[in-house]
Amino acid sequence: MNAFYAFGADWGVTKHLTVVADFLGQRFLDSPRVSRPVSIPIAVQPGLSYPSIVAERGPFSVNNVSIGMKANLLGHLLATANVLVKANDSGLRSKVVPMAGLSYSFGD
Repeated sequence: MNAFYAFGADWGVTKHLTVVADFLGQRFLDSPRVSRPVSIPIAVQPGLSYPSIVAERGPFSVNNVSIGMKANLLGHLLATANVLVKANDSGLRSKVVPMAGLSYSFGD
């Protein structure tokens, strides 16, 4: 079982430019995970150790921050740019994920 949560805001800087910011999170209540590697000393050869991992179950959160902008360039042409940045070290994901796009509306 898990829970999703999001908080965000949009600021109209000018008539044609909007800045956006969001906090996005997910809480896993009882989920399997792998802990960080630890060194286990080996009795056969003193001073020699091998990395090991441990499977665990338990709660953890995955949190991200998103910052971006929307700009009305010409008439019905809209440009968007956004960057998603991880806010904690839980989960396997990229540190920064950029995104950009153009859209055009054919209606009035």
